[in-house]
Formats: sequence, structure tokens, C-alpha cells
Amino acid sequence: MMNQMNDYAKTILLKARNAFPTIILDENGKVIQFNNEARQVLKDLKEGLIVTDFLNEAIKIVDQLDNKVDIYEPVNVSTLDYKKVFTAFIDKIEFKQRTYFSLKFFELKGYETSHLIRNGFQHTIDAILLIGKDQRVIAANDAYLKLFKTTEESITGKHIVELEKDTRVIHKIDTLFSEKSTFETLNLRSLKDIHGETIYCQVILIPSVRENKVTAMQITYRNITENQLNEHKLSIFKKIIHHYNDGVIITDESLRIVFANEAFLNMTEFEANKVIGRRAKKLLYSGYHNEAFYQSMWQSINTKGYWQGEMWNMKQNGVAFPVWLQIFTLIDEETKALSYVGIYKDLSDFQSRNKRILLLLEKDPLTAAYNRTYFLDKVDERLSYEKSKKHYILFMDVNDFKQFNDSFGHSLGDEVLMEISRKLFYYFSDSIIARYGGDEFIIHIEDNMDLNILEEKIKSFINFAKEPIILNNRKYFASVSIGISMFTNNETVVQLINEADQAMYQAKKEGKAYKFFDK
Repeated sequence: MMNQMNDYAKTILLKARNAFPTIILDENGKVIQFNNEARQVLKDLKEGLIVTDFLNEAIKIVDQLDNKVDIYEPVNVSTLDYKKVFTAFIDKIEFKQRTYFSLKFFELKGYETSHLIRNGFQHTIDAILLIGKDQRVIAANDAYLKLFKTTEESITGKHIVELEKDTRVIHKIDTLFSEKSTFETLNLRSLKDIHGETIYCQVILIPSVRENKVTAMQITYRNITENQLNEHKLSIFKKIIHHYNDGVIITDESLRIVFANEAFLNMTEFEANKVIGRRAKKLLYSGYHNEAFYQSMWQSINTKGYWQGEMWNMKQNGVAFPVWLQIFTLIDEETKALSYVGIYKDLSDFQSRNKRILLLLEKDPLTAAYNRTYFLDKVDERLSYEKSKKHYILFMDVNDFKQFNDSFGHSLGDEVLMEISRKLFYYFSDSIIARYGGDEFIIHIEDNMDLNILEEKIKSFINFAKEPIILNNRKYFASVSIGISMFTNNETVVQLINEADQAMYQAKKEGKAYKFFDK
């Protein structure tokens, strides 16, 4: 088929004889045929060459071929030595279900090389300088002249070392002329603009190669001042966050930690290499909050882009501690989450009056369990919105606790209550646990487990609570009694607590450790 195409191309070229220099290209920009007129004006022209091999600015032709545009724009090009300037016109040729192109050239007689540069480079914001194989200036665009406060007449013919004072750039230019590399980029160079302001440029060196020799070079100065200033600001922000008193972590969109400041590492006692790449919830999970808590939190984050509240996290050593957590979302232009930022304020230290007030709003300061008011509000909310699930209320107290206080003192009694609370959090991690008053605790369980499974869990906890409590190198023993009520219709949380309370006292009367309320 190629032979057929060659014959077809010759027919086209015969029609173009004594008219324009014409080249036939395949869809990749490779030369298939050309007429004598093209041979005369393009001395380097050969079959099999890519059009960019023998013409400056021909990449604009190849781009149009690759993009399969509907209308082909004429392109100003020149020979590699910049001595001849043409306008190239592109026409599509369909042959045997293949696409080819004819390239007709109209020579711009009397045009200076700078005219090509103005057409090819003047509309770019980059400053561009062209030098020949002797490293002397051929032309420069207006952006270059403006940046360096000069004129084309004053720099044309000058050697590059007279204009470029950065020895790194000169060294790279020398290297490219000798090694015939494709291009080189120097990432940073500071300059003064016409107003005396410091600007930062990326210097890009692109050699033009002919017959395995570099015959010219384009030097582009790309202004990256804004990027550099943004990186500088980012560096400052990182330093500020790094020294921020509150813990700060940043995660990616999949919630894997990509940054943690020093305060966060000190607060959680983790090392940086144990934190980066981990999922925040899994790393800090304390077991103090049920799934409904996290669902409510993420509903706010996903709808409002923000959440704040108190929660319990776990240190590396397994000790839980309270924090005031703020989470907000960083989004892209399409409002898609790019990353999440978490700011942690440690509430463990009660020296701050504000922290104490904040914690007392929801928590019992001795046991870290919720207080009665918070429990009533939260469980009432759950009963209203989660009626499809089973709800249980456990009412528990410590047996003979008054006698323990009288025998060993209130200080040890407080230690026992704290230990009982820890056991509750360990065993009922997905539940809402509150201190009802004195030695009494209430627990809300939201689950679809059967009664027999719940009963086994309660019996297991009762045995767990009997395990010795070691205080000041002495063993102390405590036991608990539990009453259980179940939400069946439209009971209020207060009704359920009263029913569980009655069941617990009935269990004590009967000498049992637990009892379900008999409706």
C-alpha cells in the first residue's frame, strides 16, 4: 500500500509543480515524498525525516496532526539556521482508509529572522533568547527584552557569556553544545526585574540538532516567582504548625496521616515513623465511642466540612486521654476532599480553668464516664432515631461500697470507682457509659443481639469485675449488681433507667448478680 501511496503522492506533487514547495507527510509527521521546489529551499530535506528534524517551530505542525483538528492553522517556520522563513499550510489527504497530509510552503521574502520569533514566541509570557552554534545571540522576544531591560539591537551578535552571568547556565550551555543532549532545566535562578524586585526563574535550554551537531539553542527564562513564594509561605506555615502547642495532623483523602507536628507526637507518645501512613482512627482508637458517634461526626464533616467535640484517644502505651478535637476538610475546586486537618487540644491537664469547664459539661471528672445529663440527652436522641435497633439500659452499682468507704477511706473508694469505670469502658466499648451518682453507673447498649447473647456478656463482665484491684501493692475486691431493661415501644429513657434500677434492687433481694426487668 505504501508503493500505491508513493504513486498517489507523486501525482499530487506533479500538480503542485512550479507552484509551492510541497511535502507529503504521514500522520506522524514523517516525510513520504516532496517536490523539487521543496528540495531547492529545504537543503536538509530527506524522505523518512520527521518534519521537526529540519524546521524550527515545526512542533506546532505535529501537534495539529496529533490532535486531529478540524481546521489546520498555518504555521510560521524557519530553516534550522534561521536564514529562510516560511508559512506552512496543512491539508488533509484521505487514501485507502489512511490519513496523510500535504505541507505547502510560502517563503516570506525579505522577512528578518526576528519576524519569525515575533510570530512564534512573542505571544508567550516566557522570556526567550536564541543563540547560534557560535553561542552568539540571533534573536530575543519582547518578554526577554523587558525582563533584562535591554534592546534587540544591543544584544544581537553578542556572546552568551556577555549576557548570562550565572556560571551554572554557561556550563550547561557548553555541555549541551558538546554532548548534543536533548534539553536541560535549571530549577532556580534569582534576577531583578525592571522594578528592582527579585524574581525567580526556571532556565530551560533546548538545543537544535542537525546532522548530529547542535546548530542553535533556545534559552527560556520561565518566571516561577509565584510558585517560589508559595513554597516559602508553605515552609513558614509548616514551621508554625510544627511549633504549635496543640497537636496537628494532616491526612490524605483516604485518612492516612501525611503530617504530624511535634505537639501531637508528644501528646500521644508515638514516634513519627509509627504515625505517618497510618489511618488516624485505627492509630488513636480508644474504644470509648460507639459507631453511632463516628457516624454522627462524619455526617457533619461530609455535609458541613467541619466538626468539633470532645473525644477520647489512646496513647501508644494504651492509656486513654480526653481531647477537644477540631476536624476540617481541605477541598479542591470541585469541592472534592483533598485532605483532612485535625487539631487536638489535650484535656488531661485540669490546670486550665477552661479545660475543666469544657470537660465537666459532659464528663464525670473522677471516672471519665459521661454525666447523667449527657446520657439522658444522647440516649433519648438514639431512641428517637434508631427505633429499628434493640436498646438496652443497664443500671449497675458496686456492692457494699459504703462499707468499703467506711473501712478504707474515700480516697481508696475513688480509686475503686475509677477502676470499675475502666473495666466498663473495656467491656462495653461501643456503648454510652455514664456515672449516675455515687457508685451507680448506667450503660446504654444499642445492638440487635439476642437476649441470651446479652445475658452471657453481662455474666462475663460480672466475673471480670470480681478480679482483684491492686492499689498501693494491696489487693482489693469488689463486685457489682446489674439490672437490665429493654426498649419495647415508646418508653422514655427515664422510664428505662427506673425499670433497670428496680430490676437491680430486685436482684439484690434475690441474692443474684443481675436481673432483667419483668414488664
